Amino acid sequence: MKDCVQYLRECGIDCPIYCGFTLAINGATEEEVNELFAMAEEAGGTVWQKPQWKDWGGMDGYPWEVAYAPFLRLAEDNRLLPKTKAEVQ
Repeated sequence: MKDCVQYLRECGIDCPIYCGFTLAINGATEEEVNELFAMAEEAGGTVWQKPQWKDWGGMDGYPWEVAYAPFLRLAEDNRLLPKTKAEVQ
């Protein structure tokens, strides 16, 4: 997992210290991520980066992340579901 400083520098934001926690909204598809991102932007959210594919997941910091993570299982209400027994083995 990248640290807050490195992630925020990629976004063009200076963050000299650890920010504390991660906030994320996971979409079930890339299209849903774009829809959720547009809703956040229309609601007045500050855009630091438009959605784009990254080879890493997670971040440490206060900024919200809207992500499509095809390896995660989501319930119909977008709650994260635990791995199945087959996925664990």
